[in-house]
Amino acid sequence: AQETAAAADPRAIERDILLRITRSMEVAAESGDRIALIKAVTDNHSLWTVFVSDVLSKGNRLPQDLRSAIASVGMAVIKEMTDNTIDPDVPFLVEINRNIIAGLSERAA
Repeated sequence: AQETAAAADPRAIERDILLRITRSMEVAAESGDRIALIKAVTDNHSLWTVFVSDVLSKGNRLPQDLRSAIASVGMAVIKEMTDNTIDPDVPFLVEINRNIIAGLSERAA
Protein backbone atom coordinates (compact mmCIF):
# COMPACT_ATOMS: atom_id res chain seq x y z
CA ALA A 1 0.00 0.00 0.00
CA GLN A 2 2.88 2.38 0.79
CA GLU A 3 4.46 1.76 -2.64
CA THR A 4 1.15 2.66 -4.30
CA ALA A 5 0.95 5.91 -2.32
CA ALA A 6 4.56 6.78 -3.19
CA ALA A 7 3.95 5.98 -6.84
CA ALA A 8 0.95 8.33 -6.87
CA ASP A 9 2.97 11.22 -5.35
CA PRO A 10 4.23 13.43 -8.21
CA ARG A 11 7.34 14.45 -6.22
CA ALA A 12 8.20 10.79 -5.62
CA ILE A 13 7.76 10.05 -9.32
CA GLU A 14 9.98 13.00 -10.30
CA ARG A 15 12.59 11.94 -7.71
CA ASP A 16 12.62 8.34 -8.93
CA ILE A 17 13.00 9.32 -12.59
CA LEU A 18 15.74 11.82 -11.75
CA LEU A 19 17.52 9.22 -9.62
CA ARG A 20 17.39 6.64 -12.42
CA ILE A 21 18.79 9.10 -14.97
CA THR A 22 21.48 10.30 -12.56
CA ARG A 23 22.61 6.74 -11.86
CA SER A 24 22.69 6.06 -15.61
CA MET A 25 24.96 9.08 -16.17
CA GLU A 26 27.27 8.03 -13.34
CA VAL A 27 27.55 4.41 -14.48
CA ALA A 28 28.12 5.41 -18.11
CA ALA A 29 30.75 7.99 -17.19
CA GLU A 30 32.58 5.58 -14.87
CA SER A 31 32.56 2.76 -17.43
CA GLY A 32 33.56 4.99 -20.34
CA ASP A 33 30.54 3.83 -22.36
CA ARG A 34 30.05 6.86 -24.64
CA ILE A 35 26.80 5.55 -26.17
CA ALA A 36 25.23 4.96 -22.75
CA LEU A 37 26.45 8.38 -21.60
CA ILE A 38 24.94 10.12 -24.62
CA LYS A 39 21.63 8.34 -23.96
CA ALA A 40 21.67 9.22 -20.26
CA VAL A 41 22.54 12.87 -20.95
CA THR A 42 19.81 13.01 -23.61
CA ASP A 43 17.32 11.61 -21.08
CA ASN A 44 18.51 14.20 -18.56
CA HIS A 45 18.08 16.97 -21.14
CA SER A 46 14.54 15.81 -21.88
CA LEU A 47 13.64 15.68 -18.18
CA TRP A 48 15.04 19.12 -17.44
CA THR A 49 13.20 20.52 -20.45
CA VAL A 50 9.97 19.19 -18.94
CA PHE A 51 10.88 20.59 -15.48
CA VAL A 52 11.58 24.07 -16.87
CA SER A 53 8.46 24.03 -19.04
CA ASP A 54 6.37 22.96 -16.05
CA VAL A 55 7.66 25.61 -13.64
CA LEU A 56 7.20 28.32 -16.26
CA SER A 57 3.60 27.31 -16.99
CA LYS A 58 0.83 29.51 -15.62
CA GLY A 59 -0.87 26.57 -13.92
CA ASN A 60 2.13 25.64 -11.77
CA ARG A 61 1.26 26.01 -8.08
CA LEU A 62 4.77 26.13 -6.62
CA PRO A 63 5.76 29.42 -4.95
CA GLN A 64 7.11 31.94 -7.46
CA ASP A 65 10.58 32.10 -5.88
CA LEU A 66 10.94 28.31 -6.05
CA ARG A 67 9.67 28.27 -9.64
CA SER A 68 12.23 30.92 -10.60
CA ALA A 69 15.05 29.05 -8.86
CA ILE A 70 14.18 25.75 -10.57
CA ALA A 71 13.92 27.49 -13.95
CA SER A 72 17.30 29.17 -13.44
CA VAL A 73 19.02 25.92 -12.45
CA GLY A 74 17.26 24.11 -15.28
CA MET A 75 18.45 26.60 -17.85
CA ALA A 76 22.05 26.18 -16.61
CA VAL A 77 21.74 22.38 -16.84
CA ILE A 78 20.21 22.55 -20.32
CA LYS A 79 22.92 25.02 -21.45
CA GLU A 80 25.66 22.66 -20.23
CA MET A 81 24.15 19.74 -22.14
CA THR A 82 23.50 21.81 -25.27
CA ASP A 83 26.89 23.55 -25.36
CA ASN A 84 28.85 20.38 -24.59
CA THR A 85 27.05 17.57 -26.36
CA ILE A 86 30.26 15.57 -26.93
CA ASP A 87 31.77 15.97 -23.47
CA PRO A 88 29.30 17.36 -20.91
CA ASP A 89 30.40 18.11 -17.35
CA VAL A 90 28.90 14.96 -15.84
CA PRO A 91 29.97 15.75 -12.24
CA PHE A 92 28.16 19.11 -12.53
CA LEU A 93 25.01 17.46 -13.93
CA VAL A 94 25.09 14.74 -11.27
CA GLU A 95 25.59 17.27 -8.46
CA ILE A 96 22.63 19.36 -9.61
CA ASN A 97 20.44 16.28 -9.99
CA ARG A 98 21.44 14.97 -6.54
CA ASN A 99 20.57 18.35 -4.96
CA ILE A 100 17.13 18.26 -6.61
CA ILE A 101 16.65 14.61 -5.56
CA ALA A 102 17.44 15.62 -1.96
CA GLY A 103 14.92 18.45 -2.13
CA LEU A 104 12.24 16.21 -3.57
CA SER A 105 12.95 13.62 -0.88
CA GLU A 106 12.58 16.22 1.90
CA ARG A 107 9.34 17.60 0.50
CA ALA A 108 7.92 14.13 -0.12
CA ALA A 109 8.64 13.01 3.45
